[in-house]
Amino acid sequence: MKMPWDNDNIPAIKYSWSDESKDGLENIAHILDEDFGGAGAGLRASHKAMVNNLNAALSISAMDAREEVIRLMKQRQYHSKSGYVGHGNMVSQVKDHVTDDKRTHLIYTDATSKDGYNYSQAFEFGLLNRNYPAQHPFRDAGNKITPQVEKIAEEAIRKGFS
Repeated sequence: MKMPWDNDNIPAIKYSWSDESKDGLENIAHILDEDFGGAGAGLRASHKAMVNNLNAALSISAMDAREEVIRLMKQRQYHSKSGYVGHGNMVSQVKDHVTDDKRTHLIYTDATSKDGYNYSQAFEFGLLNRNYPAQHPFRDAGNKITPQVEKIAEEAIRKGFS
């Protein structure tokens, strides 16, 4: 993949979830309240526990993915075929950008040139015209961590409603 000198291909790992069940559960809880005198409170509490569990599980998964990206960057940065020896700027700039509702985590690096070019693009995908090989730390970290996220999310949901 030949990289343009813009920021259209910044590598990132994204974990997010949406609460599509909220309205349906609230409707059921409302019916339970009306028909059984406040019985919907238990359903609301279980839903709240599930939301908290999923947010915590997603945070842990995002932290694991970020740490794996950093590990792979460190491992691969200093052994590149091009002879590039990094100074840790890309590694120190790998951050987990979290939305206010804690339901979306976007992991990427903010390491940029003075012109604003994000260096992680070249590190992830390589630069053919500069003999810089692709290192793929984001792809490889995502492939390793993502299958675990589904299992963790299922467990968080189960614990919320048990």
